[in-house]
Amino acid sequence: LPTFIDQVWANPASSFVAVDLTIGLLLVITFMVTEGKRLKLRLWGLYIALMFLISFAFGFSLFMFVRERKLAAAFEAAQAS
Repeated sequence: LPTFIDQVWANPASSFVAVDLTIGLLLVITFMVTEGKRLKLRLWGLYIALMFLISFAFGFSLFMFVRERKLAAAFEAAQAS
């Protein structure tokens, strides 16, 4: 891990990518926390853990899929009443 961190900051190009991904990750985590609480999604913290355990693309995509299903169910419930 120390070697990886040293290599990430080895030159301006890799540093730029590292900063860009870090900012994106923090924004996505903030979005996931706020939306998970707002929509009362079950296990919303699991998707954050999956981003670190499997990949960013998998965890965030799965969260967005579950979020969309919750919003669609809420919309159908509102239309039925």
